[in-house]
Amino acid sequence: MRWFVALCISWTVVVCGVWGDTKCHPVFIGGIMKYIECQNVVSIDEVLAELQPEWVSVTVVNSPTEIFSMVGEVLSKNSLINIEDIDLSNSGTLDIREPYFREYLNLNRLNISSTKVLNLGPNWFGRLNFLERLDASSNKISEITRSYFVNTTKLQRLWLQNNEIKLIELDSFKDLRRLEFLDLSYNRLTRGELGAIPALKKLLAKKNLITTLTPNAFLKMPELEYIDLSANIITSLREKTFTGLANLREINLSDNAINELLSFTFYGLANARIAKIDISRNHIHSIHRDAFEGLGLLMNLDLSQNTLTELDDFTFFGMAALKDLNLSGNRINEIRSNAFATLPSLEILDLTHNALDTIKSDIFGKTGANLKKLLLKNNQLVQINGNAFRTLISLEILNLDFNRLQFFEENVFRTLRRLRVLHINNNGIEYLSGSHFDNLLDLSELYMHSNRISYFPNSTNTFPAEDNPWQCVCLNRFLNWASMRGIHYVKEKYNGKRPVCVAVISGCVHDIALVRIKLSKITAEDNPWQCVCLNRFLNWASMRGIHYVKEKYNGKRPVCVAVISGCVHDIALVREKEVVKIYEEALFQYLRTTYTGGE
Repeated sequence: MRWFVALCISWTVVVCGVWGDTKCHPVFIGGIMKYIECQNVVSIDEVLAELQPEWVSVTVVNSPTEIFSMVGEVLSKNSLINIEDIDLSNSGTLDIREPYFREYLNLNRLNISSTKVLNLGPNWFGRLNFLERLDASSNKISEITRSYFVNTTKLQRLWLQNNEIKLIELDSFKDLRRLEFLDLSYNRLTRGELGAIPALKKLLAKKNLITTLTPNAFLKMPELEYIDLSANIITSLREKTFTGLANLREINLSDNAINELLSFTFYGLANARIAKIDISRNHIHSIHRDAFEGLGLLMNLDLSQNTLTELDDFTFFGMAALKDLNLSGNRINEIRSNAFATLPSLEILDLTHNALDTIKSDIFGKTGANLKKLLLKNNQLVQINGNAFRTLISLEILNLDFNRLQFFEENVFRTLRRLRVLHINNNGIEYLSGSHFDNLLDLSELYMHSNRISYFPNSTNTFPAEDNPWQCVCLNRFLNWASMRGIHYVKEKYNGKRPVCVAVISGCVHDIALVRIKLSKITAEDNPWQCVCLNRFLNWASMRGIHYVKEKYNGKRPVCVAVISGCVHDIALVREKEVVKIYEEALFQYLRTTYTGGE
Protein backbone atom coordinates (compact mmCIF):
# COMPACT_ATOMS: atom_id res chain seq x y z
CA MET A 1 0.00 0.00 0.00
CA ARG A 2 1.26 3.50 -0.84
CA TRP A 3 0.03 6.54 1.07
CA PHE A 4 0.63 10.21 0.34
CA VAL A 5 0.37 12.35 3.43
CA ALA A 6 1.37 15.90 4.25
CA LEU A 7 1.41 17.25 7.77
CA CYS A 8 2.50 20.84 7.55
CA ILE A 9 3.13 23.94 9.63
CA SER A 10 2.22 26.62 7.11
CA TRP A 11 -0.56 27.40 4.63
CA THR A 12 1.80 28.81 1.99
CA VAL A 13 5.11 27.09 2.67
CA VAL A 14 5.04 23.32 3.07
CA VAL A 15 7.56 22.06 5.62
CA CYS A 16 7.17 18.48 6.82
CA GLY A 17 9.50 16.39 8.91
CA VAL A 18 8.64 12.70 8.95
CA TRP A 19 11.43 10.60 7.46
CA GLY A 20 14.74 9.08 8.52
CA ASP A 21 14.67 5.42 9.51
CA THR A 22 10.96 5.03 8.78
CA LYS A 23 9.50 3.75 5.52
CA CYS A 24 8.61 7.31 4.51
CA HIS A 25 10.61 9.88 2.60
CA PRO A 26 9.92 13.49 1.61
CA VAL A 27 8.89 14.47 -1.94
CA PHE A 28 10.19 17.79 -3.24
CA ILE A 29 8.57 19.83 -6.03
CA GLY A 30 10.39 22.94 -7.20
CA GLY A 31 12.78 22.74 -4.27
CA ILE A 32 9.93 22.69 -1.74
CA MET A 33 8.86 19.57 0.10
CA LYS A 34 5.20 19.03 -0.77
CA TYR A 35 4.31 15.79 0.98
CA ILE A 36 5.65 12.53 2.45
CA GLU A 37 5.47 9.28 0.51
CA CYS A 38 5.09 6.16 2.62
CA GLN A 39 5.23 2.60 1.31
CA ASN A 40 4.30 -0.65 3.05
CA VAL A 41 3.35 1.10 6.26
CA VAL A 42 2.16 -1.35 8.87
CA SER A 43 1.18 1.14 11.53
CA ILE A 44 0.16 4.77 11.38
CA ASP A 45 2.65 5.29 14.21
CA GLU A 46 5.45 4.91 11.68
CA VAL A 47 4.17 8.00 9.88
CA LEU A 48 3.22 10.11 12.87
CA ALA A 49 6.09 9.26 15.20
CA GLU A 50 7.74 12.64 14.84
CA LEU A 51 4.68 14.88 14.87
CA GLN A 52 5.06 18.15 16.75
CA PRO A 53 2.33 20.15 18.51
CA GLU A 54 2.78 23.08 16.10
CA TRP A 55 1.43 21.23 13.02
CA VAL A 56 -1.36 23.34 11.51
CA SER A 57 -2.24 21.57 8.23
CA VAL A 58 -3.26 18.06 7.23
CA THR A 59 -3.48 16.98 3.58
CA VAL A 60 -4.35 13.47 2.42
CA VAL A 61 -3.62 12.92 -1.27
CA ASN A 62 -4.84 9.89 -3.24
CA SER A 63 -5.16 7.83 -0.10
CA PRO A 64 -7.98 6.06 1.74
CA THR A 65 -9.69 8.49 4.10
CA GLU A 66 -9.18 5.99 6.92
CA ILE A 67 -5.70 7.45 7.27
CA PHE A 68 -7.26 10.73 8.34
CA SER A 69 -9.13 8.95 11.13
CA MET A 70 -5.84 7.45 12.25
CA VAL A 71 -4.27 10.90 12.33
CA GLY A 72 -7.01 12.04 14.68
CA GLU A 73 -6.56 9.00 16.89
CA VAL A 74 -2.79 9.38 17.27
CA LEU A 75 -2.60 13.15 17.72
CA SER A 76 -3.32 14.54 21.12
CA LYS A 77 -6.20 16.97 21.58
CA ASN A 78 -3.72 19.79 22.01
CA SER A 79 -2.25 19.07 18.59
CA LEU A 80 -5.68 18.84 16.95
CA ILE A 81 -6.59 22.25 18.29
CA ASN A 82 -3.72 23.82 16.34
CA ILE A 83 -4.70 22.42 12.94
CA GLU A 84 -6.19 25.12 10.67
CA ASP A 85 -6.41 23.42 7.27
CA ILE A 86 -7.66 19.95 6.28
CA ASP A 87 -7.76 18.82 2.64
CA LEU A 88 -9.38 15.43 1.96
CA SER A 89 -10.33 16.09 -1.68
CA ASN A 90 -10.17 13.21 -4.15
CA SER A 91 -9.34 10.73 -1.40
CA GLY A 92 -11.96 8.08 -1.94
CA THR A 93 -15.29 7.60 -0.17
CA LEU A 94 -15.70 9.66 2.98
CA ASP A 95 -18.18 7.93 5.28
CA ILE A 96 -18.73 10.13 8.31
CA ARG A 97 -21.21 9.03 10.94
CA GLU A 98 -19.77 10.87 13.91
CA PRO A 99 -18.68 14.50 14.29
CA TYR A 100 -15.45 13.81 12.46
CA PHE A 101 -14.00 17.27 13.00
CA ARG A 102 -15.21 18.04 16.52
CA GLU A 103 -11.73 18.32 18.04
CA TYR A 104 -10.34 20.67 15.37
CA LEU A 105 -11.50 23.78 17.17
CA ASN A 106 -9.32 26.23 15.18
CA LEU A 107 -10.05 24.74 11.76
CA ASN A 108 -10.18 27.53 9.16
CA ARG A 109 -10.33 25.69 5.83
CA LEU A 110 -11.92 22.31 5.06
CA ASN A 111 -11.98 20.60 1.66
CA ILE A 112 -14.06 17.44 1.28
CA SER A 113 -14.72 17.76 -2.47
CA SER A 114 -14.92 14.62 -4.62
CA THR A 115 -15.23 12.25 -1.67
CA LYS A 116 -18.65 10.78 -2.60
CA VAL A 117 -20.38 12.36 0.39
CA LEU A 118 -24.10 11.55 0.29
CA ASN A 119 -25.27 14.18 2.76
CA LEU A 120 -23.95 16.52 5.40
CA GLY A 121 -24.82 15.58 8.96
CA PRO A 122 -26.17 18.12 11.49
CA ASN A 123 -23.24 17.42 13.84
CA TRP A 124 -20.45 17.48 11.29
CA PHE A 125 -19.43 21.06 11.85
CA GLY A 126 -20.92 21.54 15.32
CA ARG A 127 -17.79 22.97 16.98
CA LEU A 128 -16.07 24.59 13.98
CA ASN A 129 -16.66 28.14 15.11
CA PHE A 130 -13.66 29.48 13.16
CA LEU A 131 -14.32 27.77 9.83
CA GLU A 132 -14.14 30.31 6.96
CA ARG A 133 -13.94 28.12 3.84
CA LEU A 134 -15.80 24.90 3.14
CA ASP A 135 -15.57 23.03 -0.17
CA ALA A 136 -18.08 20.18 -0.46
CA SER A 137 -18.34 20.27 -4.26
CA SER A 138 -18.49 17.29 -6.64
CA ASN A 139 -20.23 14.94 -4.23
CA LYS A 140 -23.71 13.37 -4.10
CA ILE A 141 -25.40 15.70 -1.62
CA SER A 142 -29.16 15.85 -2.31
CA GLU A 143 -30.46 18.40 0.21
CA ILE A 144 -29.42 21.27 2.46
CA THR A 145 -31.10 22.06 5.77
CA ARG A 146 -30.60 24.91 8.19
CA SER A 147 -29.24 22.57 10.88
CA TYR A 148 -26.06 21.96 8.88
CA PHE A 149 -24.59 25.41 9.41
CA VAL A 150 -25.99 26.61 12.75
CA ASN A 151 -22.58 26.91 14.43
CA THR A 152 -20.35 27.83 11.47
CA THR A 153 -21.23 31.49 11.77
CA LYS A 154 -17.86 32.72 10.47
CA LEU A 155 -18.09 30.86 7.16
CA GLN A 156 -17.23 33.21 4.26
CA ARG A 157 -16.99 30.97 1.18
CA LEU A 158 -19.05 27.85 0.48
CA TRP A 159 -18.73 25.55 -2.56
CA LEU A 160 -21.63 23.13 -3.19
CA GLN A 161 -21.52 22.88 -7.00
CA ASN A 162 -21.64 19.59 -8.90
CA ASN A 163 -23.85 17.77 -6.42
CA GLU A 164 -27.40 16.41 -6.74
CA ILE A 165 -29.12 19.03 -4.58
CA LYS A 166 -32.87 19.17 -5.22
CA LEU A 167 -34.00 20.92 -2.05
CA ILE A 168 -32.66 23.78 0.04
CA GLU A 169 -34.79 24.70 3.02
CA LEU A 170 -35.65 28.39 3.12
CA ASP A 171 -33.19 30.32 5.26
CA SER A 172 -30.74 27.40 5.40
CA PHE A 173 -27.91 29.94 5.24
CA LYS A 174 -29.50 32.55 7.49
CA ASP A 175 -27.00 32.02 10.32
CA LEU A 176 -24.02 32.49 7.99
CA ARG A 177 -23.83 36.22 8.55
CA ARG A 178 -20.37 36.49 7.01
CA LEU A 179 -20.98 34.34 3.94
CA GLU A 180 -19.91 36.29 0.82
CA PHE A 181 -19.59 33.56 -1.81
CA LEU A 182 -21.97 30.67 -2.55
CA ASP A 183 -21.72 28.30 -5.52
CA LEU A 184 -24.76 26.09 -6.19
CA SER A 185 -24.09 25.49 -9.89
CA TYR A 186 -24.70 22.15 -11.59
CA ASN A 187 -27.34 20.81 -9.22
CA ARG A 188 -31.05 19.98 -9.58
CA LEU A 189 -32.70 22.96 -7.94
CA THR A 190 -36.10 23.97 -9.31
CA ARG A 191 -36.63 27.13 -7.24
CA GLY A 192 -34.43 30.18 -6.92
CA GLU A 193 -35.52 31.36 -3.47
CA LEU A 194 -32.94 30.87 -0.73
CA GLY A 195 -34.14 33.25 1.94
CA ALA A 196 -31.82 35.46 3.95
CA ILE A 197 -28.07 35.55 3.35
CA PRO A 198 -27.25 39.01 4.72
CA ALA A 199 -23.59 39.38 3.60
CA LEU A 200 -23.67 37.44 0.30
CA LYS A 201 -21.93 39.20 -2.61
CA LYS A 202 -21.64 36.48 -5.26
CA LEU A 203 -24.30 33.86 -6.00
CA LEU A 204 -23.68 31.17 -8.63
CA ALA A 205 -26.59 28.91 -9.55
CA LYS A 206 -26.03 28.14 -13.23
CA LYS A 207 -27.04 24.87 -14.85
CA ASN A 208 -29.89 23.92 -12.51
CA LEU A 209 -33.58 23.30 -13.26
CA ILE A 210 -34.94 26.61 -11.99
CA THR A 211 -38.15 27.61 -13.80
CA THR A 212 -39.34 30.73 -11.96
CA LEU A 213 -38.14 33.59 -9.80
CA THR A 214 -40.66 35.14 -7.45
CA PRO A 215 -40.90 38.92 -6.87
CA ASN A 216 -38.40 40.10 -4.27
CA ALA A 217 -36.53 36.79 -4.57
CA PHE A 218 -33.28 38.44 -3.50
CA LEU A 219 -34.63 41.06 -1.13
CA LYS A 220 -32.87 39.50 1.88
CA MET A 221 -29.47 39.57 0.15
CA PRO A 222 -28.84 43.34 0.24
CA GLU A 223 -25.07 43.08 -0.41
CA LEU A 224 -25.40 40.97 -3.57
CA GLU A 225 -23.10 42.13 -6.41
CA TYR A 226 -23.17 39.26 -8.90
CA ILE A 227 -25.91 36.75 -9.82
CA ASP A 228 -25.40 33.90 -12.28
CA LEU A 229 -28.61 32.05 -13.15
CA SER A 230 -27.54 31.05 -16.66
CA ALA A 231 -28.42 27.72 -18.29
CA ASN A 232 -31.61 27.13 -16.30
CA ILE A 233 -35.14 26.90 -17.73
CA ILE A 234 -36.55 30.20 -16.47
CA THR A 235 -39.49 31.17 -18.70
CA SER A 236 -40.35 34.61 -17.35
CA LEU A 237 -39.17 37.39 -15.07
CA ARG A 238 -41.86 38.90 -12.90
CA GLU A 239 -42.22 42.51 -11.90
CA LYS A 240 -39.70 43.70 -9.29
CA THR A 241 -37.76 40.43 -9.28
CA PHE A 242 -34.53 42.20 -8.33
CA THR A 243 -35.86 44.78 -5.86
CA GLY A 244 -33.55 45.90 -3.08
CA LEU A 245 -30.18 45.09 -4.67
CA ALA A 246 -28.50 48.49 -4.48
CA ASN A 247 -25.02 46.97 -4.79
CA LEU A 248 -25.71 44.74 -7.80
CA ARG A 249 -23.05 44.88 -10.55
CA GLU A 250 -23.90 42.03 -12.94
CA ILE A 251 -26.78 39.66 -13.75
CA ASN A 252 -26.35 36.62 -16.02
CA LEU A 253 -29.61 35.14 -17.29
CA SER A 254 -28.26 33.73 -20.56
CA ASP A 255 -29.30 30.33 -21.92
CA ASN A 256 -32.74 30.23 -20.35
CA ALA A 257 -36.24 30.11 -21.89
CA ILE A 258 -37.42 33.67 -21.20
CA ASN A 259 -39.93 34.64 -23.90
CA GLU A 260 -40.67 38.28 -23.07
CA LEU A 261 -39.54 41.12 -20.84
CA LEU A 262 -42.43 42.56 -18.84
CA SER A 263 -42.77 46.12 -17.60
CA PHE A 264 -40.81 47.00 -14.46
CA THR A 265 -38.90 43.71 -14.43
CA PHE A 266 -35.81 45.51 -13.14
CA TYR A 267 -37.61 48.10 -11.05
CA GLY A 268 -35.81 48.82 -7.80
CA LEU A 269 -32.29 48.96 -9.22
CA ALA A 270 -32.23 52.71 -9.76
CA ASN A 271 -29.27 53.22 -7.43
CA ALA A 272 -27.31 50.15 -8.53
CA ARG A 273 -24.28 50.80 -10.74
CA ILE A 274 -24.84 47.68 -12.83
CA ALA A 275 -22.08 46.97 -15.33
CA LYS A 276 -23.83 44.23 -17.34
CA ILE A 277 -27.07 42.32 -17.79
CA ASP A 278 -26.81 39.26 -20.03
CA ILE A 279 -30.12 37.88 -21.35
CA SER A 280 -28.64 36.33 -24.49
CA ARG A 281 -29.69 32.98 -25.94
CA ASN A 282 -33.26 33.05 -24.69
CA HIS A 283 -36.58 33.10 -26.60
CA ILE A 284 -37.43 36.78 -26.17
CA HIS A 285 -39.84 37.91 -28.88
CA SER A 286 -41.15 41.11 -27.30
CA ILE A 287 -40.05 43.83 -24.89
CA HIS A 288 -42.82 45.65 -23.04
CA ARG A 289 -42.72 49.38 -22.50
CA ASP A 290 -40.80 50.30 -19.34
CA ALA A 291 -39.19 46.86 -19.16
CA PHE A 292 -35.87 48.54 -18.38
CA GLU A 293 -37.26 51.17 -16.02
CA GLY A 294 -34.87 51.52 -13.09
CA LEU A 295 -31.68 50.73 -15.01
CA GLY A 296 -30.48 54.30 -15.30
CA LEU A 297 -26.87 53.33 -14.51
CA LEU A 298 -26.63 50.13 -16.61
CA MET A 299 -23.53 50.05 -18.88
CA ASN A 300 -23.87 46.85 -20.96
CA LEU A 301 -26.97 44.97 -22.16
CA ASP A 302 -26.73 41.72 -24.13
CA LEU A 303 -29.91 40.62 -25.91
CA SER A 304 -28.18 38.62 -28.63
CA GLN A 305 -29.56 35.38 -30.08
CA ASN A 306 -33.20 35.90 -29.20
CA THR A 307 -36.23 36.11 -31.53
CA LEU A 308 -36.93 39.85 -31.67
CA THR A 309 -38.40 41.00 -35.00
CA GLU A 310 -38.85 44.74 -34.43
CA LEU A 311 -37.79 47.52 -32.08
CA ASP A 312 -40.54 49.93 -31.08
CA ASP A 313 -40.15 53.57 -30.16
CA PHE A 314 -38.49 54.06 -26.77
CA THR A 315 -37.91 50.33 -26.31
CA PHE A 316 -34.82 51.09 -24.24
CA PHE A 317 -36.26 53.92 -22.20
CA GLY A 318 -34.64 54.31 -18.80
CA MET A 319 -31.04 53.41 -19.69
CA ALA A 320 -29.39 56.79 -20.16
CA ALA A 321 -25.93 55.48 -19.20
CA LEU A 322 -25.92 52.43 -21.51
CA LYS A 323 -22.69 52.18 -23.55
CA ASP A 324 -22.82 48.72 -25.16
CA LEU A 325 -25.97 47.19 -26.68
CA ASN A 326 -25.81 43.77 -28.36
CA LEU A 327 -28.81 42.83 -30.52
CA SER A 328 -27.01 40.42 -32.84
CA GLY A 329 -28.51 37.12 -33.91
CA ASN A 330 -32.16 38.16 -33.71
CA ARG A 331 -34.70 38.49 -36.54
CA ILE A 332 -35.04 42.26 -36.51
CA ASN A 333 -36.46 43.60 -39.78
CA GLU A 334 -37.78 46.95 -38.61
CA ILE A 335 -36.44 49.63 -36.30
CA ARG A 336 -38.74 52.53 -35.44
CA SER A 337 -37.33 56.04 -35.62
CA ASN A 338 -37.13 56.52 -31.84
CA ALA A 339 -36.05 53.02 -30.84
CA PHE A 340 -32.63 54.27 -29.71
CA ALA A 341 -33.65 57.84 -28.92
CA THR A 342 -33.18 57.42 -25.16
CA LEU A 343 -29.61 56.08 -25.35
CA PRO A 344 -27.45 59.23 -25.45
CA SER A 345 -24.34 57.48 -24.04
CA LEU A 346 -24.33 54.51 -26.44
CA GLU A 347 -20.86 53.74 -27.87
CA ILE A 348 -21.23 50.22 -29.33
CA LEU A 349 -24.28 48.94 -31.21
CA ASP A 350 -24.23 45.40 -32.61
CA LEU A 351 -26.99 44.57 -35.10
CA THR A 352 -25.19 41.79 -36.97
CA HIS A 353 -27.08 38.71 -38.19
CA ASN A 354 -30.53 40.25 -38.40
CA ALA A 355 -33.00 40.82 -41.27
CA LEU A 356 -32.70 44.57 -41.92
CA ASP A 357 -33.09 45.59 -45.57
CA THR A 358 -32.77 49.34 -45.20
CA ILE A 359 -31.33 51.96 -42.85
CA LYS A 360 -33.62 54.95 -42.64
CA SER A 361 -32.47 58.51 -42.12
CA ASP A 362 -33.84 58.92 -38.60
CA ILE A 363 -33.00 55.60 -36.92
CA PHE A 364 -30.08 56.81 -34.82
CA GLY A 365 -31.51 60.22 -33.96
CA LYS A 366 -30.07 61.61 -30.75
CA THR A 367 -28.10 58.42 -30.09
CA GLY A 368 -25.40 59.11 -32.65
CA ALA A 369 -23.29 61.70 -30.88
CA ASN A 370 -21.21 59.17 -28.90
CA LEU A 371 -21.54 56.03 -31.01
CA LYS A 372 -18.07 54.70 -31.91
CA LYS A 373 -18.74 51.22 -33.27
CA LEU A 374 -21.68 50.21 -35.47
CA LEU A 375 -21.92 46.60 -36.68
CA LEU A 376 -24.45 45.80 -39.44
CA LYS A 377 -22.77 42.73 -40.87
CA ASN A 378 -24.88 39.84 -42.23
CA ASN A 379 -28.18 41.59 -42.77
CA GLN A 380 -30.14 42.00 -46.01
CA LEU A 381 -29.38 45.66 -46.63
CA VAL A 382 -30.08 46.91 -50.13
CA GLN A 383 -30.26 50.61 -49.29
CA ILE A 384 -28.80 53.06 -46.81
CA ASN A 385 -30.33 56.50 -46.75
CA GLY A 386 -27.86 59.28 -47.48
CA ASN A 387 -28.55 60.82 -44.06
CA ALA A 388 -28.62 57.56 -42.11
CA PHE A 389 -25.23 58.21 -40.51
CA ARG A 390 -25.60 61.97 -40.33
CA THR A 391 -25.52 62.15 -36.51
CA LEU A 392 -22.72 59.60 -36.03
CA ILE A 393 -19.99 62.20 -35.70
CA SER A 394 -17.88 60.04 -33.34
CA LEU A 395 -18.10 56.79 -35.30
CA GLU A 396 -14.74 55.00 -35.67
CA ILE A 397 -15.69 51.51 -36.92
CA LEU A 398 -18.45 50.67 -39.41
CA ASN A 399 -19.05 47.11 -40.65
CA LEU A 400 -21.42 46.54 -43.59
CA ASP A 401 -20.03 43.17 -44.74
CA PHE A 402 -22.24 40.47 -46.24
CA ASN A 403 -25.24 42.53 -47.29
CA ARG A 404 -26.86 43.23 -50.69
CA LEU A 405 -25.66 46.77 -51.25
CA GLN A 406 -24.97 47.81 -54.85
CA PHE A 407 -24.21 51.49 -54.34
CA PHE A 408 -23.85 54.23 -51.74
CA GLU A 409 -25.53 57.59 -51.91
CA GLU A 410 -23.09 60.45 -52.35
CA ASN A 411 -23.42 61.87 -48.82
CA VAL A 412 -23.63 58.62 -46.88
CA PHE A 413 -20.17 58.95 -45.25
CA ARG A 414 -19.99 62.73 -45.30
CA THR A 415 -20.07 63.33 -41.52
CA LEU A 416 -17.90 60.36 -40.52
CA ARG A 417 -14.72 62.37 -40.12
CA ARG A 418 -13.44 60.12 -37.31
CA LEU A 419 -14.03 56.84 -39.13
CA ARG A 420 -10.90 54.65 -38.96
CA VAL A 421 -12.13 51.27 -40.21
CA LEU A 422 -14.70 50.62 -42.95
CA HIS A 423 -15.87 47.12 -43.97
CA ILE A 424 -17.95 46.75 -47.14
CA ASN A 425 -16.83 43.24 -48.15
CA ASN A 426 -19.10 40.73 -49.89
CA ASN A 427 -21.74 43.06 -51.23
CA GLY A 428 -22.66 43.85 -54.83
CA ILE A 429 -21.06 47.29 -55.01
CA GLU A 430 -20.22 48.34 -58.57
CA TYR A 431 -19.00 51.91 -58.19
CA LEU A 432 -17.32 54.15 -55.62
CA SER A 433 -17.21 57.90 -56.08
CA GLY A 434 -14.41 60.15 -54.91
CA SER A 435 -16.90 62.03 -52.77
CA HIS A 436 -17.47 58.92 -50.68
CA PHE A 437 -13.99 59.29 -49.19
CA ASP A 438 -13.29 63.02 -49.35
CA ASN A 439 -14.23 63.61 -45.70
CA LEU A 440 -12.81 60.38 -44.28
CA LEU A 441 -9.66 62.06 -43.06
CA ASP A 442 -8.87 59.44 -40.39
CA LEU A 443 -9.66 56.33 -42.46
CA SER A 444 -6.84 53.81 -42.02
CA GLU A 445 -8.40 50.48 -43.04
CA LEU A 446 -10.75 49.87 -45.97
CA TYR A 447 -12.02 46.34 -46.65
CA MET A 448 -13.95 46.04 -49.92
CA HIS A 449 -13.14 42.66 -51.41
CA SER A 450 -15.68 40.39 -53.14
CA ASN A 451 -17.77 43.12 -54.76
CA ARG A 452 -18.33 44.17 -58.41
CA ILE A 453 -16.09 47.19 -58.40
CA SER A 454 -14.59 48.00 -61.79
CA TYR A 455 -13.79 51.67 -61.29
CA PHE A 456 -12.04 53.61 -58.53
CA PRO A 457 -11.83 57.41 -58.77
CA ASN A 458 -8.81 59.61 -58.40
CA SER A 459 -8.67 61.30 -55.03
CA THR A 460 -8.41 65.04 -54.62
CA ASN A 461 -6.98 64.89 -51.12
CA THR A 462 -3.47 65.96 -52.10
CA PHE A 463 -1.56 69.17 -52.14
CA PRO A 464 2.07 69.81 -53.09
CA ALA A 465 4.92 69.71 -50.62
CA GLU A 466 8.34 71.28 -51.10
CA ASP A 467 10.61 70.55 -54.07
CA ASN A 468 12.87 67.56 -54.46
CA PRO A 469 15.57 67.25 -57.14
CA TRP A 470 14.15 64.09 -58.69
CA GLN A 471 14.81 63.30 -62.32
CA CYS A 472 11.65 62.15 -63.99
CA VAL A 473 12.82 58.69 -65.09
CA CYS A 474 14.49 57.88 -61.79
CA LEU A 475 11.43 59.05 -59.89
CA ASN A 476 9.14 56.77 -61.86
CA ARG A 477 11.45 53.78 -61.40
CA PHE A 478 11.83 54.49 -57.70
CA LEU A 479 8.09 54.80 -57.23
CA ASN A 480 7.49 51.46 -58.91
CA TRP A 481 10.23 49.82 -56.85
CA ALA A 482 8.75 51.19 -53.61
CA SER A 483 5.10 50.46 -54.39
CA MET A 484 5.88 46.84 -55.29
CA ARG A 485 7.19 46.42 -51.74
CA GLY A 486 4.33 48.16 -49.99
CA ILE A 487 6.68 50.92 -48.80
CA HIS A 488 5.29 54.09 -47.31
CA TYR A 489 7.57 57.00 -48.16
CA VAL A 490 7.91 59.58 -45.38
CA LYS A 491 9.83 62.81 -45.79
CA GLU A 492 12.26 63.11 -42.91
CA LYS A 493 11.67 66.73 -41.98
CA TYR A 494 8.10 65.89 -40.98
CA ASN A 495 9.36 63.30 -38.47
CA GLY A 496 6.65 60.90 -39.49
CA LYS A 497 3.89 63.04 -38.03
CA ARG A 498 2.33 64.03 -41.34
CA PRO A 499 1.61 61.40 -43.99
CA VAL A 500 3.73 62.24 -47.03
CA CYS A 501 3.17 60.08 -50.08
CA VAL A 502 5.01 59.81 -53.37
CA ALA A 503 2.88 61.02 -56.31
CA VAL A 504 3.39 61.34 -60.04
CA ILE A 505 1.25 64.18 -61.35
CA SER A 506 0.90 65.14 -65.03
CA GLY A 507 3.28 62.43 -66.12
CA CYS A 508 6.41 63.77 -64.46
CA VAL A 509 7.02 66.06 -61.50
CA HIS A 510 9.93 67.24 -59.40
CA ASP A 511 7.97 67.18 -56.19
CA ILE A 512 6.42 64.95 -53.55
CA ALA A 513 2.71 65.21 -52.73
CA LEU A 514 1.33 65.37 -49.19
CA VAL A 515 -1.99 63.63 -48.59
CA ARG A 516 -4.42 64.27 -45.80
CA ILE A 517 -6.03 60.86 -45.88
CA LYS A 518 -4.47 58.28 -43.51
CA LEU A 519 -5.51 55.10 -45.31
CA SER A 520 -2.89 52.39 -44.79
CA LYS A 521 -4.63 49.10 -45.57
CA ILE A 522 -7.06 47.92 -48.26
CA THR A 523 -8.53 44.60 -49.32
CA ALA A 524 -10.11 44.56 -52.78
CA GLU A 525 -9.62 41.17 -54.43
CA ASP A 526 -12.41 39.35 -56.25
CA ASN A 527 -13.72 42.41 -58.09
CA PRO A 528 -14.08 42.57 -61.91
CA TRP A 529 -11.56 45.34 -62.43
CA GLN A 530 -11.30 46.93 -65.84
CA CYS A 531 -7.69 47.14 -66.93
CA VAL A 532 -7.44 50.94 -67.02
CA CYS A 533 -9.39 51.33 -63.81
CA LEU A 534 -7.22 48.76 -62.09
CA ASN A 535 -4.13 50.76 -62.99
CA ARG A 536 -5.80 53.88 -61.69
CA PHE A 537 -6.68 52.12 -58.45
CA LEU A 538 -3.15 50.82 -58.00
CA ASN A 539 -1.73 54.28 -58.59
CA TRP A 540 -4.21 55.77 -56.16
CA ALA A 541 -3.15 53.25 -53.51
CA SER A 542 0.60 53.49 -54.09
CA MET A 543 0.50 57.29 -54.06
CA ARG A 544 -0.68 57.02 -50.49
CA GLY A 545 1.71 54.35 -49.32
CA ILE A 546 -1.21 52.02 -48.77
CA HIS A 547 -0.42 48.51 -47.59
CA TYR A 548 -2.63 46.36 -49.77
CA VAL A 549 -3.45 42.95 -48.26
CA LYS A 550 -5.05 40.13 -50.15
CA GLU A 551 -7.30 38.63 -47.52
CA LYS A 552 -7.62 35.14 -48.99
CA TYR A 553 -3.90 34.50 -48.42
CA ASN A 554 -4.16 35.60 -44.78
CA GLY A 555 -0.91 37.49 -45.12
CA LYS A 556 1.17 34.35 -45.68
CA ARG A 557 2.35 34.91 -49.24
CA PRO A 558 4.44 38.03 -49.97
CA VAL A 559 3.37 38.84 -53.53
CA CYS A 560 4.07 42.27 -54.97
CA VAL A 561 1.41 44.52 -56.45
CA ALA A 562 1.81 44.38 -60.20
CA VAL A 563 -0.10 44.57 -63.46
CA ILE A 564 0.85 41.38 -65.26
CA SER A 565 0.55 40.87 -69.01
CA GLY A 566 -1.04 44.25 -69.46
CA CYS A 567 -4.24 43.60 -67.54
CA VAL A 568 -5.43 41.42 -64.65
CA HIS A 569 -8.73 40.95 -62.86
CA ASP A 570 -7.38 40.59 -59.38
CA ILE A 571 -4.87 42.22 -57.07
CA ALA A 572 -2.02 40.54 -55.28
CA LEU A 573 -0.60 40.86 -51.80
CA VAL A 574 2.09 43.39 -50.99
CA ARG A 575 5.21 42.25 -49.21
CA GLU A 576 4.55 42.00 -45.50
CA LYS A 577 6.43 44.89 -43.93
CA GLU A 578 5.52 47.50 -41.45
CA VAL A 579 5.23 51.02 -42.77
CA VAL A 580 8.81 52.26 -42.98
CA LYS A 581 10.60 55.51 -43.66
CA ILE A 582 12.66 55.73 -46.83
CA TYR A 583 15.03 58.55 -47.55
CA GLU A 584 17.95 58.92 -49.91
CA GLU A 585 19.31 55.48 -48.97
CA ALA A 586 16.18 53.91 -50.45
CA LEU A 587 17.03 55.39 -53.82
CA PHE A 588 20.57 54.03 -53.46
CA GLN A 589 19.11 50.58 -52.78
CA TYR A 590 16.93 50.85 -55.85
CA LEU A 591 19.83 51.91 -58.07
CA ARG A 592 22.03 49.13 -56.68
CA THR A 593 19.32 46.60 -57.39
CA THR A 594 18.66 47.93 -60.87
CA TYR A 595 22.22 48.20 -62.14
CA THR A 596 24.03 45.41 -60.25
CA GLY A 597 21.28 42.81 -60.07
CA GLY A 598 21.54 42.77 -56.26
CA GLU A 599 18.55 42.21 -54.01
